[in-house]
Amino acid sequence: MIKTIPDAAVQVTPSNTNYITDIEGNRTFGSLYIGTSGDLVVLPFTHDDTNNASTTGVGGAIIFTNVPVGFFPLKVKKVFSTGTTASGIICQFDN
Repeated sequence: MIKTIPDAAVQVTPSNTNYITDIEGNRTFGSLYIGTSGDLVVLPFTHDDTNNASTTGVGGAIIFTNVPVGFFPLKVKKVFSTGTTASGIICQFDN
């Protein structure tokens, strides 16, 4: 199995309305790096957006508690500000 290594990264500012974007402002998605542990509320790549961090479960936001420092191997398209206490979040993606 061939795995790709991401060739781009951006700092993520958690937001209830904004998607993760590349440096040109285009929507993107990728795996995350967590710089400071905490809770993480994300919208996975395959889920529909409700712009509501409290709409959890199948097809909505997912809450991960006590996420440790390090790589978070789930493709996400949004990190919600509501409920996210982790910080120093970086999104890695293929450009």
